[in-house]
Amino acid sequence: MNRSLLKYNLLILLLVLISESIILFAKNDDKPEHPKNLTVTSNVGGFAKIRWQVVISGTEISGFKIYFAHGNTDNLANFSLLDSISKEDINLHKDGDNFHWMFEHVGTGVFSFYVTAFNEHGESEPSDIVTQTIGETELKIEFHTTPNTDAIVGENYYYKAVAKASNLGLIKYDLEKSPDGMEINETTGEINWTPQEKGKYPVNIKAYLIENKDICKYQPYTVNVKSCNKRSTISGTVSYTEGGLVESGFAKLYKKIEQSQNDPVLISPLAISNGNFTVNVDEGNYFIKFEGEKFVSEWYENAGNFNEAKEIQVKCGNDIQITADVNKSVTVIKYLVTGRVTRESDGEPIANAVVRFDGKNLQSGTNLGKPVFTGPQGYFEIQLENNYSWIVYINGFQNYLTQYYDKVDNPTEATQIILQGNRDSVDFKLKEKPTYMNRVSGTLTSDDGNGIPHVKVIAFLVKPIPDYYREYIGKPSTTDENGIFIFENLNPGRYIFMFFSSETRNIPGYYKSNSNTLVKYWREATEIEIGTDTEKSGIILKAQRLPVQESGRGKIRGMAKDAGTDIAVPYAVVFALDLNSYTKYFTISDDLGNYEIRGMKAGKYRIYSDKIGYNQYKEDVELQDDNSIVDNQISLFPYPTSVTDDLSFKNIIIYPNPADFEINLSLTGFNSNLYLKVFNSLGIQILNDSYIAADTKDIYKIKISDFSNGFYYLEIGNGFNSRIYPFVIAR
Repeated sequence: MNRSLLKYNLLILLLVLISESIILFAKNDDKPEHPKNLTVTSNVGGFAKIRWQVVISGTEISGFKIYFAHGNTDNLANFSLLDSISKEDINLHKDGDNFHWMFEHVGTGVFSFYVTAFNEHGESEPSDIVTQTIGETELKIEFHTTPNTDAIVGENYYYKAVAKASNLGLIKYDLEKSPDGMEINETTGEINWTPQEKGKYPVNIKAYLIENKDICKYQPYTVNVKSCNKRSTISGTVSYTEGGLVESGFAKLYKKIEQSQNDPVLISPLAISNGNFTVNVDEGNYFIKFEGEKFVSEWYENAGNFNEAKEIQVKCGNDIQITADVNKSVTVIKYLVTGRVTRESDGEPIANAVVRFDGKNLQSGTNLGKPVFTGPQGYFEIQLENNYSWIVYINGFQNYLTQYYDKVDNPTEATQIILQGNRDSVDFKLKEKPTYMNRVSGTLTSDDGNGIPHVKVIAFLVKPIPDYYREYIGKPSTTDENGIFIFENLNPGRYIFMFFSSETRNIPGYYKSNSNTLVKYWREATEIEIGTDTEKSGIILKAQRLPVQESGRGKIRGMAKDAGTDIAVPYAVVFALDLNSYTKYFTISDDLGNYEIRGMKAGKYRIYSDKIGYNQYKEDVELQDDNSIVDNQISLFPYPTSVTDDLSFKNIIIYPNPADFEINLSLTGFNSNLYLKVFNSLGIQILNDSYIAADTKDIYKIKISDFSNGFYYLEIGNGFNSRIYPFVIAR
């Protein structure tokens, strides 16, 4: 071959090699960029959520490869291919800023991961390596926002709920509980609502995973809808009656809840500083109680208890200023009071008698009770405060009659004690109960007719014989093996019979003749007249058994109190009825008036309470869920007792009842000056009037047009005796 031809061939070969190198280099340049910002999140069931970001460089990407290795390692030789995913794979998810992610099952343990991108020209370099523990971790959702709990009537209420899942999964929202008209955007969690009435409205938001609705989280809260968008204030100045501003203390603000018979709710304790206090409030009716170490507690205005307190009415935009004066606390001194209790018939000492001291604070009007026991020789001693007026008495016990100091059996005739030094000779000489040859027997059965053994049946004396003073007296009898009870030596009078036991599931109640079961209210019970030698048998008390039902962890609790005196009422029976008036739960208040119904399921209930000597109490309450706790105070209004014929039902009639704008009093046989008082359902006096009645039938009209719908009590008295008549206003 000549040299010219050889040079030509070498030149062609060189050009071919250069062309192939150029093509090879071009192919290498067309491979994708490696992914970045790799994150791995542990999920349930041994799954991992793997998420990465794609770098946009103009190079086409066909898919991705995920590599993993056991343990914490950065040696690429230890990694294996976990999955190769096409860019069009339906399991490959995309979100903002060019992020891709998908779930991969890897099992449990510590793993290292990296990701590459690939196309027809090859595979990218690896991403950064990420190590993560993958296991059976619980997938959780948490709310990251705090609800807006305030709203104004007629204005839009807005709140955006934001919740996040631990696996960063997509979330939707729903309203499990909400007032009418409230709506939520299921995607954004935004809530909009225009409230029409003020009040407290429960809301419960549910956030859940789109891929699994069972994985969810709830956010319960309450929206307090106010009437005013203009600021209303109550401010005041508190001084001592003796002169000078009150240095410190509290003005406790209470709000009256509309259409509720419960006591007002404490809003906040306002600090008194240099005699002044102020607070922003919504429209409504309020009460204020002043409390402090250096002065006697009292309600505004100069009231010893809530029932006498002045109501403060606030409208939108009001700026109400009040002035109040309080009495400085007196120096309290305790004095020693001693006495002896003996038997009147022979002067023998009575041991273990309970001498009770009921005190009323001379400044605040609050009540205080203290008991003391007599020793073996009948002596007792007790230390009592000098800032109380004390009534001393011994309740009837064993074979002795009730007696008040000084040797009277009626509290209205009792000698009150105000201490200015030690006091001795506060003595009692107890009369023995007379013996009567009467006997009453019967049987307590369950609704299947079987006797209920070893429980108490109580006989209550509700109408004693004339001129024989007694409050309602209860005498117990324990049933035998067959449920039979026997009463002997009862004081003459009219009796009702009651069963109650917390040791059985039998529903308590009172005997009513010709009834298949016991009744819940003592005024509906059949009265049985017992004379000095009455023999009566065959009384059947049939107690229904509480049905078996699911139990929850909800509670309704509170205190039973006398609505007139605000003193605790012990041993009041409390029932919880469903909307069909079936008894679901029951309990009894303890010796301090406290009660608690436990194990309740969510739902609406009607609370009934009954106590001999009081009108029946009713209130509707609701448990939002099986773990709810509801505080419900019970105010029991004393049932008026017949003290003289002059104020008996046959001589006074009120009508119409329900009433609208006036009530009429029909009075027969009166020739005296009568006082008339009207109290609302909270026991607050709202009307005070007087009337001189003629000796013939007379009718007197009381205007009630200014009173709102609801329950009321009319008290009629002549200065010596009084009677209470409940009535309803319904227009």
